[in-house]
Amino acid sequence: MMDFENDFDKLEEVLVRAGKSLDLPVTPPLATRVRAELQTPSARRVFGLPRFVWTAAVAILVALALLLAFPETREALAQIFGLRTIQIIPVTPTATVSPLPTRPSETSTPTVIPTPSRFAQCCETTLADARAKSNFPIRLPPAPPPSRVFFQVIPNFGAPNPQQVILVFGEPNNPQFTLYQATNFLYQKVVSGGTVIEETNVNGERALWLVGAPHLLVYIDANGRPRPQSERTVNVNTLAWESGEVTYRLETTASKEEAIGFAESLR
Repeated sequence: MMDFENDFDKLEEVLVRAGKSLDLPVTPPLATRVRAELQTPSARRVFGLPRFVWTAAVAILVALALLLAFPETREALAQIFGLRTIQIIPVTPTATVSPLPTRPSETSTPTVIPTPSRFAQCCETTLADARAKSNFPIRLPPAPPPSRVFFQVIPNFGAPNPQQVILVFGEPNNPQFTLYQATNFLYQKVVSGGTVIEETNVNGERALWLVGAPHLLVYIDANGRPRPQSERTVNVNTLAWESGEVTYRLETTASKEEAIGFAESLR
């Protein structure tokens, strides 16, 4: 699961830095004014609540709006909150020290460390077959049709009937767009400091745009545990959003504007 304590420490640091950069006037004697206001007839209740409660709520909203004007604040919020089905896990790369070369011994034998195989991209099918099997409507752009289609069901995932459809658009070995549509799938995106996360929207739905350094995509089960050998490095731009019960991920070499245009064309 996510380390909320560390994440909110990071957010606190960003908010403090953003607050220090604001050019604010000298704070007036608010306590005196509030006491005087509460003693006057104007301190009547609005919609069942005292007027000062609404005043404080408006002040908080204004403060948040000012803080969100700073790009690093927006990025920190996007990293912490992610999406309902996508967790964002920030990591700090650690330096590795290569061991000094040693003289081989006649009695020593090299240790073989097995490399786990990556989660296989299965299972290729036709669009008609994927539509017949899918428990959700598969959305497509007006044109062109996908060059490859994959339909996946992962057993023992911890969620009922998890399905994922992968549509490849363009050259199969070098596509411009690869669209993932899934239900009952949970993901983690492990990002480093070189990955820039920007909050945006697709048809009014909150979305995340990831660009910059590659990030690691991992499937997780309903208990938040990574599924073995499901990790995959994503080295292209990614647009992620949700609509209803369906999670969409668009991996692309295109710009953010082109990606959003493609996403909003889906029908």
